[in-house]
Amino acid sequence: MGQVGTVEISAAAEEAAAFTVSGTQITYAGVDPGDAVISCKGEGVEYPGERVSLNAGSGLIDFCDIAEGTVQITADGMETGVLNLGTVQK
Repeated sequence: MGQVGTVEISAAAEEAAAFTVSGTQITYAGVDPGDAVISCKGEGVEYPGERVSLNAGSGLIDFCDIAEGTVQITADGMETGVLNLGTVQK
């Protein structure tokens, strides 16, 4: 997201969920598998929200290609999926 940016992830959890940020990556744990919504806003990028299915309760979300309008999601034990943000504004 550049030097300044925000990411919002809305998902269900039975207990406390944890999110850890490292560079362009967010590691998540304790999230109920199922639908979540990811929104992001940063330098030259703004996306109001995309529904995504998280196939496992833990995994990795990588924003390294956000400038191209994609986010990589790797749920633990699954192959990496690519989320296309069709209306990314620059």
